[in-house]
Formats: sequence, C-alpha cells, structure tokens
Amino acid sequence: MVAPTSIVIAFQPSTSILQSVPHHHHDPHRTYTSLSYTTNEDDSSADVPITISIHSLLEEKRIYDAIIALKQYSHEVPASTYHEVIEACCAGGYDKNDRKSPVAKNSGKKSKKNEIDRISMALDLLQNVMPTDIVTPHAHEILISGYARRGNWKDASQLLSTMEDLFVSNSASGSSSPLSLNVYQTVLLAYAKANQTSQMNTLLTKMRRHNIRPTVYTYNSLLKEFASSKIPKWKECLSLLSQCQREPGVTPDLITYTTAMRACARGKQTSKAMELFRVVKDMNLELDVYIYTTAMDACAKGGRWKKALALLDEMKSQGIIPNEVTYGVAVTACGNGGQWEHALELLEQMKVNGLKINTITYNSAIAALSKAARNSEGDITSLLWEKALILIKDMEDDGVKRDSFTFSSAISTCGAAGRWEEAVSLINDMNSSSGGSGTKPNRVAYTSAISACANSR
Repeated sequence: MVAPTSIVIAFQPSTSILQSVPHHHHDPHRTYTSLSYTTNEDDSSADVPITISIHSLLEEKRIYDAIIALKQYSHEVPASTYHEVIEACCAGGYDKNDRKSPVAKNSGKKSKKNEIDRISMALDLLQNVMPTDIVTPHAHEILISGYARRGNWKDASQLLSTMEDLFVSNSASGSSSPLSLNVYQTVLLAYAKANQTSQMNTLLTKMRRHNIRPTVYTYNSLLKEFASSKIPKWKECLSLLSQCQREPGVTPDLITYTTAMRACARGKQTSKAMELFRVVKDMNLELDVYIYTTAMDACAKGGRWKKALALLDEMKSQGIIPNEVTYGVAVTACGNGGQWEHALELLEQMKVNGLKINTITYNSAIAALSKAARNSEGDITSLLWEKALILIKDMEDDGVKRDSFTFSSAISTCGAAGRWEEAVSLINDMNSSSGGSGTKPNRVAYTSAISACANSR
C-alpha cells in the first residue's frame, strides 16, 4: 500500500541554529558555542550532546528549528531524539517560528495548515531522514496517533500497513508481533470515529491473524465511540458486543453491556436495551447506578414510565443509591408519560436528598404539567398552571438556567387554563434583559400565549 504523501520542506539557516540554543543548567563561568563549550576550570573542549540542544529547542516550542538541527546531524542522534521531534510535530499547537513555514506564509488558515505542515514534516523525518538502522515501530505509532487525532484515518491506515510490511513480514516465523495492541487500537478508533465499520472489522480480523488479540478494553473503547455518535450506532454496538462475546479469552464486563444498552437507549430501542439488562442480571454481575440509570433511560425514551419507576425502586432495594442523573431520567420518564404527580414527587425527593436539579430535570417536570393541562379540564388546570409557575420561580431562586423550552412549556400550561395574563407575563420575562432567562420567545411560546388569550376570550 502506498505510504502517506509527505511534504518535504527545507530550511537554509544563515548560521547554525544551535548557537542560539539555551541550556537548562546555566553556569556563569561556562560559555557555549555551537557544538563545544569551555570552562574556566578546564580549557579542554568536548562535544555538546546534540540531543540536549534539540530538546532545548523543543522546550522553547521552536519545532521548525529542532527539525533543522535534526537534519543537520541526522546520523549523530539516537532514535529517542527522533521520537521526541516527531511527537512534537504531531502534537499540534503553537510554534514560535510558525511564520517561517512556507505553508503558513501562503495560507490564510494558518493554524490548520501549520498542523498539516508539521505532521508532513514528521512523516518526512521518519521516511527520508531517520537512519534505517534505528527506525522503530514506536516512531510509526507516534505518527499514526497524530493522524488519528486529526481524524485522518486514511493516512493512519496506510502508515499501519507500512509498519506491517517493515516489521511483521520481517519478523521471525512463530515469534510474537513487534507491533503493539495500542497502535491497532488507535487505528480502530479512527475507523469508528469516521464510521468506517467495514474497515474496522477487517482490521480486527487482521489483528487475530497476527496473533494480536483485542481485549475487553478494545471493545469497550469502540462501543463508547459508537454509542456517543450524533446518530447512535446501536446496530454496530450490538455487532461489536457479539464479537466480544465470541472473542477467546475476553469476557464482556459491566461497562461493555452498559455502553451497548446506552446506544440502544439513544436509538430508542427500548426492548433490545432491556434484553441486555436481563442478560447482565442472569450473569450475576454486580450491578451499579450506571447500568440502572441506562435501563431507566431506555424506558423513558420508550414511554415506559412505570417500568422506569419500578427500576428506581429496585435499585434502592439493592442498596444502590440513585444520583442526580438517575432521578433526572425518572422525571423525564414521568414527563413523557404526563405523570406530573410522580414528577413533582421525584423533584421533592431530590431536594430532600440534597441532589442538584438541572435545567433538563426541571423542564421534564414542567413538560409533564403542560401535557396534563392540555389533556385535562376544569379545576385541575388551575392547579397545574400554578405549579408550573412555582417551578419557574424555583429555578430562578436556585440559579438554574431557564431556556426557551422552560418558558414555552410553562406558557402552554397557562394557555390550557386560559391564564392569558400569566402567559403574557412570561413572554415579557423572556423579552426582558433583566429577566435573567437569557432566551427569547420562539414560535411555540408565542402560539401558546395566543392560545391563552383565545381560551380566556
């Protein structure tokens, strides 16, 4: 496979760059020049280690100057110094001499171009400057990590193939692979981030051929990436879980199942999430607050508020203490089901237990009031709008941010009861810079307020 394309940038300094390198342990009786130093105690001269000079340049964030020095003395430095310079190139960030870069001079997007510039120079150092007798797998791993951090999975993959050609094919038959599990995990995660599922599975198969076995950590990392995706990859998570279950020597742990359940919950696959929860129970694993909260979240997203509350009671009976997120999920489940009494009871429990109530949890309770108000008639609607205004005031008193959803739900509750004055007052609070909401009325808020005026005739 063709290696990643490198950009070779040559610098021609007028004087040796090493003459300006500061040294950490400065002796006032010692004078440094390029490659030698003299002292008042001893007139004999000796070579100053080039590695110290390059290290000093890197500490000063003069990466380009360090590259110049490394190229000038390419055969006089050990592999560790190459590693240090390559790592500095791949790390990104600011370089004092960025303006010297030809790429930076000709580009308006300096920061991004400089990162590309430096990682290309790192590749050049590895492939064209570093003596072949000290080229190491570690140098390749550093560069692969740099590509992966930038989301460049193609170059990371190509460089891994180059590593395999250099080190695996030349290793003794039957010996363990000189490539580490870590470098494969880096490329696997790069594939997962880029949604390259087919490439990821192919690499997992190749690893097994090289006798490099993925661990439960490998699978958990991949599962976390898919579960955290903007579009939940629950199918991919279930496929990975199946692979993990079949992997020799690997046993899925509580994190494995919890992460797969989280992906199913985010994908509104409540039944699948609960199936996994039952599997974990059958395995007699010690359950924790996170897996219970995840199971409750799946129920909340699936409209199963009764099951969510049952799980809350179950975890308490098991001696597992619910946290803010757990209660928040339970309130959300009640909100989705229009169960305002249960939602308010849960808020009261949170206050009694000293748990912090955030915007999302408050909003879920107000939404439950709004939903109940729209589906109720008579005196009950009066009770609901009053409770909505109390929650709005509680948020203000507790310093909890009130957003457009907060106000829209409260206005909707007032609208259902025909409380036009309160609805308009909330609109004014949103418009007022002193109201502290930091939000402006949206179409839902205005429509609800208009409905309130209409209902009150």
